[in-house]
Amino acid sequence: MLGTVVGALALTGCSSGSSTAAGTSAAGSSGSVAGSAAPPSPVPKPSVQPGGKNCSIIDVTAAAGLLGITPKQLPGAPSAGGESEDGVTVTKIDGCSYAGDPSLGYVVNRVEGAASPTQLIRGAQSALGAQPQAKPFDVGLGDASLGFTVATGPKTMARIEVASGANDIAVLVMASDPAKAKAVALAAAKTLVEAGG
Repeated sequence: MLGTVVGALALTGCSSGSSTAAGTSAAGSSGSVAGSAAPPSPVPKPSVQPGGKNCSIIDVTAAAGLLGITPKQLPGAPSAGGESEDGVTVTKIDGCSYAGDPSLGYVVNRVEGAASPTQLIRGAQSALGAQPQAKPFDVGLGDASLGFTVATGPKTMARIEVASGANDIAVLVMASDPAKAKAVALAAAKTLVEAGG
């Protein structure tokens, strides 16, 4: 099931990056990443609507504020929803990808059934040891969360997963500057949680 939830972000097609890195189901709880970046601009607080359209929570204007550039919005990804063999149903609420440097991809899914998003994230946290290249960092959002960065060639991928009630929020940012990747990912995740994701 975690592969479905984590893999949903890879479907959003975040440009600039390795599909292997985007589909990695590693997790972490706390740590730090060296470097600093100016915090992204504040983003308006839209609300999450089940069955929402692609790019409804973080639209292109909000993405530009987060990224500090005017990004190119990529076509929406297909829904990763459906019922798995273990009785868990995943319903896509929203998701979007923006190309640029940095680039941003996110997806918000409602998870119902045998496993809650919190259980999935806590289970994934133990997988971080199997990913020695991943550098965990504290996210501190929602009911449970994980975040890590990993070098992917000349860029850094920052990956965040947050359980917020029945929703699973996944964020992926690729950037040339590791500190910027982490800062944008944290700001985007906060925006999605505050929107009710």
